Amino acid sequence: MLTLENVTSVFRSSPNGYMVLLPNSPYFTIAAVNKPFLDVIKANRADLIGKGIFETIYHRPSIWGPKGMKSLKNALEDTMQSKKASNYNVADWEINTFPLLDDEEKIKFIVHNLTDTTQVITNDDQQIALNNMLLTQNSFQHPLFDDYPDAVFTLDPEGNFLSANKALIDLTECREEELFKLSFTPFIAPGDLEKAHDHFKKTIHGELQNFDIRTISAKGTHRMLNVTNLPIVINQEVIGVHVIAKDITAITKTQKQLDDYHYRISDILESITDGFMALDRDWVVTYWNKEAERLLLMSREYMIGKNIWEVYEDAIPTKFYSEYHRAVDENISVRFDEYFSRLNIWIEVSAFPSDEGLSLYFRDITERKHGEEQLQQEKEKYLELFNLSPLPQWVFDAETLQFLDVNNAAVKHYGYSKEEFLEMTIKDIRPAADVKELGEILKDTFKTGIFQARMVRHLKKSGELMHICVEANAVTFEGKAAMLVLAIDYTEKLKSERALAASEQRFKALVQDGSDLVAILDPTGNYKYVSPTSKSILGIDPEQLIGKNAFDFIHKDDKEKVISQFGLLNEQKRVKIMPFRFKGVDSHYHWIETIITDMTEDPVVAGIVANSRDVTQRMEEELKTQDGIDRLREIAWMQAHEVRAPLACVMGLSKILLDNNEDERSKKESLLHLMRSAGELDSIIREIIKKAEDLPKEL
Repeated sequence: MLTLENVTSVFRSSPNGYMVLLPNSPYFTIAAVNKPFLDVIKANRADLIGKGIFETIYHRPSIWGPKGMKSLKNALEDTMQSKKASNYNVADWEINTFPLLDDEEKIKFIVHNLTDTTQVITNDDQQIALNNMLLTQNSFQHPLFDDYPDAVFTLDPEGNFLSANKALIDLTECREEELFKLSFTPFIAPGDLEKAHDHFKKTIHGELQNFDIRTISAKGTHRMLNVTNLPIVINQEVIGVHVIAKDITAITKTQKQLDDYHYRISDILESITDGFMALDRDWVVTYWNKEAERLLLMSREYMIGKNIWEVYEDAIPTKFYSEYHRAVDENISVRFDEYFSRLNIWIEVSAFPSDEGLSLYFRDITERKHGEEQLQQEKEKYLELFNLSPLPQWVFDAETLQFLDVNNAAVKHYGYSKEEFLEMTIKDIRPAADVKELGEILKDTFKTGIFQARMVRHLKKSGELMHICVEANAVTFEGKAAMLVLAIDYTEKLKSERALAASEQRFKALVQDGSDLVAILDPTGNYKYVSPTSKSILGIDPEQLIGKNAFDFIHKDDKEKVISQFGLLNEQKRVKIMPFRFKGVDSHYHWIETIITDMTEDPVVAGIVANSRDVTQRMEEELKTQDGIDRLREIAWMQAHEVRAPLACVMGLSKILLDNNEDERSKKESLLHLMRSAGELDSIIREIIKKAEDLPKEL
C-alpha cells in the first residue's frame, strides 16, 4: 500500500533534493521534504510542511518571473492531467515532477524535484565522468546507509549493481564482490522478469515506480519484496536508479484471510473518497475532478469559477452548508454524511480547511447506508469465526496490554475463565523471567508496525509451561489500537523432537561404543553405516565399506546360505544368521555370527541393522572337536569291523586246536592261520592306538 511513510523512506537517504506534495490543485500542499531539497532552497522544514507550494517556495514572481510562475503551475497541472512525469526549466532551475499512483491508478502523491542548473557541465566526457562519480562514489552518503533495515542500492542504466548496503547483501545471499559483477536480472523470479524490466525501463524514462516483485537469492531463497525505483536525474538526464527494497515475505504469508477482511472493512470505513473539489474563500470552485463530474452530474467546464451555493441553492438548508462553514470558521477538519435530495443519494464528505479555502473529498455511500445491516452480519460472522477457531486467539490493548477479548479455545487451553482473562494483561501469562523480553518485542513491534512470528514461553493457570508460536496483527478493537494474536502450542512437538534426538544419541552411543560390529544396510545389502569396531574386528576402516555390498565379502561356500537367510526378512522382522566366513583385511576370513533386524520404517535408522560378532576362535575349537569325534567314530568302526574278522578267525582256530581229533598236519596249518590272524589283529590295534594318540586332549 502506498503511504507517505514508505514514500519518504525512499527519498530520505537520497542525495537528490525531493519534496512530496498532495495532489490538491491548485494548492499542492507540501507533505514531506528531504534535507538535500532544504539545502537547495535554504529553508526550514517546519516552515514548509502543511503549506501550499506556491505560498512558500514559488510565491515570489520577482525571482521566477510571470512566465516562470506559469511554467511551474503548468508542470504540476500537466502531471495531474497526464499522470506522467513532466520536466520544465525555470530561471536557473530544472524542475521535475513524478506522480505516484495507487492501486486504482489514481494520483496519491506528487514527487517534486528542484535542481540548480548553474553547475551544468556541457562537455560530454566531463558529464559521463560526473555521472559515474555520482553513481559509484556519492551514492547514498547517508551515515546510516549500511545500518538501514531495508535493502538500498543503485543501478546503472543497464541495471548493473553499483552500490549496495548490508541489507541487500543479506537478501541476495551473494558476496559483495560477486554482486557488483551482476545485474538485478539473476535475482528476479522467472515469472516476474518481464514485470521487473518493464518497471526498470519506466524508471530510466524518468518515472518513479513502486511495485511488489518475487525474487530468488543466490542460494535459492524465495522472497517477496516491495520495491521503489527512483530515477537519478542530473541535468535533465537519468544517469541511474536508486532502489529501496523491503522484504515483505512474512507479511504476505501471515494472516492473509484476516488481512483481506480488514481491506474489505477499510473500503467501507476509510474517509478517503473518490470525488474531489476545491473551493476558495469566496466559495468559488477552483478544481473539480472527473469523479465529481460523475457523482454530481456537473461538468468540470461548467463548475470551475462558479459559486458553489449559487449552483446548489437547495443544499443551503443541509449539513453541506453548515459543516462547510464550520470547517472554515473554526479552521478544523469535518466529516459527515448527508442526504442529497436532488440526486437521491447519500454522500460522505471529508472537508479540510486551508489558507486558500476548503478541500473536499466525497463519495456516494448510498449502498453503504442500505448495507449497514449486512455489515453488522459480517461483523457477527467475523466474531463467530474468532470464537469458534480451534486455535487460541485473543485481542489485547496496544497501550495497556490488557486482554480485551479471548476466544473459547484460549479459555480451554490456558485454563482461565474469560472473566479472569479480561482482568489480566499479556504479562500475566508469561514467566517472570520473560517479561523484560516481552517489553522489547512489543517496543520493536510498535516502532516498525510489523510483528514477526516467534516462539515464546507461556504459562497455563496450573503453572504448566508451554512453548507457543505467536503471530499477531494490528487491529482496531472498539475504537482502541489493539493487537490480534494467534497462539499455536508447539510443546508436544518440541518434546517429541527432543525425545527423537535423545533416541538418536542413545543409538549412536550403543553403536559406536559397543564391542560388536554394527552396520546398517539397504534392502539389497549395501552398507549405509558401519561402526568403528570394523577396524578392530576385520582390520578394515568403516569408510572402506560404505557403499559396498556385504555379500561380496562372504566366502563363496557360505554366500548362498546367507543370502537365503537374509531373504527371511520379508516374512519376519528379526533373523539370526548362523556363523559364516567373512573376508577381512589381506583376504583373511573371519567366522561371523550375525543378527539382522529390519528397521527400514524407523526414521532414525531407515535400514536393516546387522549386529555381528567375531566367533572365529569358537568355530575353530568346534571344528577341532568335530574332527576328534570323527576320529573316534573311525576307531569305533575299526573296532566293530576290522578287529572282528581276525578275532573271529583266532577264536575258530583255537576251537579246532582244542579238538584232539586233528592230526599233526592239520594242527600245524591251524597254528599258521592262528599266527597270521594274531598279526593282523596286532596291526589293527597299533593303528587304533596311533589314531587315539592324535585325538585332541579335550576329548
